Amino acid sequence: MSLFGFFVITGERSESRPKPQHMDDINQKHPAPASKDEPAAIPVEKTFPAMKQPRRRKRANREGRSLSCDQCGKSFTQICNLKSHQLIHAGVKPFSCDQCGKTFTQKYHLKVHQLIHSGVKPFSCGECGKSFIQSHRLKAHQLVHSEVKPFSCDQCGKTFTQRCSLK
Repeated sequence: MSLFGFFVITGERSESRPKPQHMDDINQKHPAPASKDEPAAIPVEKTFPAMKQPRRRKRANREGRSLSCDQCGKSFTQICNLKSHQLIHAGVKPFSCDQCGKTFTQKYHLKVHQLIHSGVKPFSCGECGKSFIQSHRLKAHQLVHSEVKPFSCDQCGKTFTQRCSLK
């Protein structure tokens, strides 16, 4: 892989250090600037044979990898998600709301909760204007405006737009 870059040289070289051999070749191909204040731009070819792709953690074949919770058997592909899940079983809730004191196992759940105190509801229905804190709540609400009723009662067969109506 070959990359092209530029060295920008300003000022004069100290007399105490000898000029490297390769600089003679560069000076012949690219003469010095007309004045001392003007920088010289010298094109340089940089070669990095070992650097074929950027370094990244390998995430290939995660589907085959399964980490399971020893308490409930739920499986995860990433260790960080398993550790976060295990906080539920341990009863540890390290994230607490500074306004009301409610505690959470995950930082994201705290952030969503804090929207309640701020009054911000960024997701609003285009049909009726009702606003929601989370996008999935808006999606569930939008079924009210459609004919779709995906939830049905096992006993009477009545259908509903939301699961919580099956009581």
